Amino acid sequence: MRQHEHVILLRNASSIDPQQDAAAGQTTADPYEFAITARGLLPHTLPVLGQEFVNVSRLQEVFQHPEDWAAVVATSKRAGEAWVDAIRSRPADNKEISESFPRP
Repeated sequence: MRQHEHVILLRNASSIDPQQDAAAGQTTADPYEFAITARGLLPHTLPVLGQEFVNVSRLQEVFQHPEDWAAVVATSKRAGEAWVDAIRSRPADNKEISESFPRP
């Protein structure tokens, strides 16, 4: 198995994780998930949007293990804003994190 097989999809809070859909016997027609799985990668939805950013601490955990992720896909402008906000608010003292996720 490849080292980087997981891809995070930053979405609004109403999105459902495709793994939960599969466990429930449902299939999804989401174009992001389709493209990611077609390349042999595993998509994971991380809801980061609502009236305010949500799951910020989970998003910041991504920075602790950049080696676990092949990519991060922000599926909207607000999801991208959540990503930038998380990058800007993280501690800058970890060299590996700083190199993997440079500040915008």
